Amino acid sequence: MSGTLNTELFQKSYGFLVDQKEKEIKELKREISGANKGKNKNKYSEEDLQTLRNALGKNKDEMHKFKQNEVKRDIKKEHKRNVAERVKKGARAFFMKKGNFLKNFSCLKLKNR
Repeated sequence: MSGTLNTELFQKSYGFLVDQKEKEIKELKREISGANKGKNKNKYSEEDLQTLRNALGKNKDEMHKFKQNEVKRDIKKEHKRNVAERVKKGARAFFMKKGNFLKNFSCLKLKNR
């Protein structure tokens, strides 16, 4: 491959996939809850229900990981912006330490809950 990845453009272009994944999660939840109730109780075998549960878990994990990566990207972007402002004022550029990054990440993660 050649070129660079522009994550913001990628998110704008393929943001509909996130919405589609959320709809799929809702649909799977509805299918699983519907299979356990009423006249649809015998519609699915136990294997089919387990397959639906596995797919639901996989989709939830993917969405959780996507949201975590989004928060990490935001932290890095904010840090770069702050460093650029400091460099304009005459300070030296510096890299964020891993401990500070993890501290910021955990704070934002708790705030977003």
